[in-house]
Amino acid sequence: DDTTGVQIPDNFDYLMGLRIIGYDISAPASAVAAFKRHFMKDNSGGTMNAVVRKVIYMLYRRYQ
Repeated sequence: DDTTGVQIPDNFDYLMGLRIIGYDISAPASAVAAFKRHFMKDNSGGTMNAVVRKVIYMLYRRYQ
């Protein structure tokens, strides 16, 4: 999906977003890495960036 127009609220907690969509967040970097492997076909590890946050936010909104 295109994330160009996605506006993330300032108070959005990406870890809570990951938890809500079904990830175990007890090891945050591992949760981010697993998310990126599954949804973004990215094996770069558990680093967070704006694009990853937008994709998490888009999925989180679908689960609300």
